[in-house]
Amino acid sequence: MRGLTKRGIRLRNLLEADEFRVFEVYPGGAQDIWSIPRVKRSLSGLREGLRKLGISGLKKESSDHELDAATGALVGLLFLQGKAEVYGDFKSGAIIMPPQ
Repeated sequence: MRGLTKRGIRLRNLLEADEFRVFEVYPGGAQDIWSIPRVKRSLSGLREGLRKLGISGLKKESSDHELDAATGALVGLLFLQGKAEVYGDFKSGAIIMPPQ
């Protein structure tokens, strides 16, 4: 996990240097809020749940990482639309979640 954390911090710094807004999401938590299966429970169920939420273009061969990324992208879109919850603060650390 330390390696992943360090990689994430480096990536965040690179993106923010190019003036992208970066925030953290928790795909599994969002999937729980939406009552759709997590990756480990049912990959096909998660894909179908995301389709029902309006995500198009998901392939049958989509990996667990791709489906979690699609979940994160949807949470990010909701945040940009003012329809997501912010837990914490952006200065010290925040996570974005869909509303319950």
